[in-house]
Amino acid sequence: MKDLKDVDEKQALRESFLIGGNAIRRLALDPLLPAEIIDVDVREEFTRCTMKFVSKFNRLWRDRFGPEMMDALPS
Repeated sequence: MKDLKDVDEKQALRESFLIGGNAIRRLALDPLLPAEIIDVDVREEFTRCTMKFVSKFNRLWRDRFGPEMMDALPS
């Protein structure tokens, strides 16, 4: 997130799309393995970070394309 604040808007939109999409995909495909197999604290931190990232860059997308476009997207 720190790096994207220092780039132009088009690059920030592109990078946020790629990074955010990858993070959301990872969460969607997460098998939610138990604590005996995976560090659930790390998974929870990744989830929080992804939510913060998506929230931050949704504002950028909304500013660029307007709230009506963002509201039309499935959630």
